[in-house]
Amino acid sequence: MAAAVTTASLTAEGAAQPLSGAGRAADTPKARKKIPIGVFDPVYEKLSLDEMLDKVSALGLEAMEIGTGGYPGTNHCPVADLLADSGKAKAWKKKFEDRNIRVATFSCHGNPVHPDAKQTCRPEP
Repeated sequence: MAAAVTTASLTAEGAAQPLSGAGRAADTPKARKKIPIGVFDPVYEKLSLDEMLDKVSALGLEAMEIGTGGYPGTNHCPVADLLADSGKAKAWKKKFEDRNIRVATFSCHGNPVHPDAKQTCRPEP
């Protein structure tokens, strides 16, 4: 059924009708989306944010997953500072934009029952 819907148009009654030739959705430029190739920032934990972005940009990568706490740490995303100061947040974001690197996702993962709050992704009391 899914294949029928992706290669067909629906009539007003909801029945799948095959599309012919160049009218197929797969043949139109808008139907093809490029998946950006990226990396998770802890791979470069020993580099500063600028050094990491320069390296990633030189490699031709287009996206980043940024750690925001827990096991990935906050080496490249000082969450508390960025939340407290919108100017710092804008400057942080601009570093990515200037290199045409998309922040694809933020992540925070750890052990939610660990006695050390830094390992849980919970703010410390």
